[in-house]
Amino acid sequence: MSDKDNSIASRLRVGELVQFGRYPHHQGRPTGKDHDEVGQALKTFDLWDIRGKFVDTLSGGERQRVRAAMCFAQGTGYMLLDEPLNNLDIFYARELMRTLRQVADTTGRSIIIVLHDLNHAAVHADRIVGMREGKIVADGSSEDVMRPEVLETLFGFRIDVQLIAGKPISLHFI
Repeated sequence: MSDKDNSIASRLRVGELVQFGRYPHHQGRPTGKDHDEVGQALKTFDLWDIRGKFVDTLSGGERQRVRAAMCFAQGTGYMLLDEPLNNLDIFYARELMRTLRQVADTTGRSIIIVLHDLNHAAVHADRIVGMREGKIVADGSSEDVMRPEVLETLFGFRIDVQLIAGKPISLHFI
């Protein structure tokens, strides 16, 4: 959340914010099903133990997980996430991507993520859509997109790719 979002959420607890994801279903009158869905979201995103904490006391990474849980609690067939790895350290970025992969695999939900981390996309995504200057220039599996010539078209410089544990990984820091 940005600083201006903090003033809105300053007195909200984690569980309450996740409950907002259910608002379209309950219109301010949550049922047992709504509470169950929120509980499942809190558990899925490893937030159960901090459900009573105030949102403004959380780290940036914890707030990202709360947002993902709120989206999950909506119960739609799609989850749209914009840069959910912002403010996450390596451990929690990996855990969030693994959780989202598990959600997609076990619930059948489609998860669409705007992401700038090539390697997380390559490891976790079924499909990568690469854009440059607002236009799609690559669209396909990790193996299709994570190729040096495709990445050069996307980013304007050569990016080496190696197979590591069977997944194409970019070596763009070299």
